[in-house]
Amino acid sequence: MKRVIIVFALLVLLAPTARAALGWVTLDYPGAEDTGATGIDGYNIVGTYSDASGGHGFLYDGSTWSTLDFPGADLTNAYDIDGDRIVGDYAGASGFGTHGFIYTIPEPATLLLLGIGGMGLLRKRCNKERK
Repeated sequence: MKRVIIVFALLVLLAPTARAALGWVTLDYPGAEDTGATGIDGYNIVGTYSDASGGHGFLYDGSTWSTLDFPGADLTNAYDIDGDRIVGDYAGASGFGTHGFIYTIPEPATLLLLGIGGMGLLRKRCNKERK
């Protein structure tokens, strides 16, 4: 009976720590005034945060935060993610109103190919300048 009471007492004392370890994780975009997560797919989480410059969408992959700002928009919201596609809305880029968007996350291989192509063009340009 003493063992049951001791175990029960330990569970009561450790309950807040156990809850935190078993399920709750706080997400705060670095430097943001507020952060709201709205969609998840695997390890990728999307949402919206605000700071002194306005409202922004974000993508968080568990270790890296990326800002999602529609070009020219005053406000960007990212609502959900499915694989490499993010859906959301933005305001301010073309006058009044809110407009929806779908953003496709570039694959690392595509970015690598673009980088290699850019390096090739720079090399070609440097060779022309030397001659």
